[in-house]
Amino acid sequence: MTPGALICRVTNGQDALALFQTCEACCRPYPDLVLLDINMPLMNAFEFLEAYEQFVAPTQRFPIPVVMFTSSNDPADRKRALSHPCVKEYVVKPLRVEAASALVERFGLEP
Repeated sequence: MTPGALICRVTNGQDALALFQTCEACCRPYPDLVLLDINMPLMNAFEFLEAYEQFVAPTQRFPIPVVMFTSSNDPADRKRALSHPCVKEYVVKPLRVEAASALVERFGLEP
């Protein structure tokens, strides 16, 4: 992430997809990373991932890593999330300092 990078916050999967479509239409930069909770209103994380993968699949033009950031410690949720190629991490809340530092380092984000 570059200094002064824009952070976009949306509260559901439909708004997240709209954000990507807006970036596409306006030639704006795409996010460097997506933090995704399983339980969101209107569209849960798994519904979002399916729609997101359909959106990027034709050209793979922006393979943005997704980090599942959730309160679910269910092994089935973890397995299902990590079965999506774009999901690179599965982090159970609360986010601890060590895990946050590891994400910053792994994805080249600025603290």
